[in-house]
Amino acid sequence: MPAHPASNPNHHLFKNRRQFFYQVTVHCGAAKQRLRESLQTTDLGEARRRRDRRLAELQARRDLRLSMRIVRARPKKGTNPSLRGNLDH
Repeated sequence: MPAHPASNPNHHLFKNRRQFFYQVTVHCGAAKQRLRESLQTTDLGEARRRRDRRLAELQARRDLRLSMRIVRARPKKGTNPSLRGNLDH
């Protein structure tokens, strides 16, 4: 099962230069940490598959809990919401 809502297939993905990365907040007991990892690809479809596989691995760990916000964040003041989530550029 994909680790993203159907309304936004690029959830948890971002692009840094040409490479895709994913980020998620991981809770381990009372501590939490933002995890960002390169997916080692420039292809969006491959990035989605690798992200889904990696998030499934993290969710299977009993010592961790992931924060996975399902609702889309409100756009920041002064940004164009129509461009939000467009990773094809």
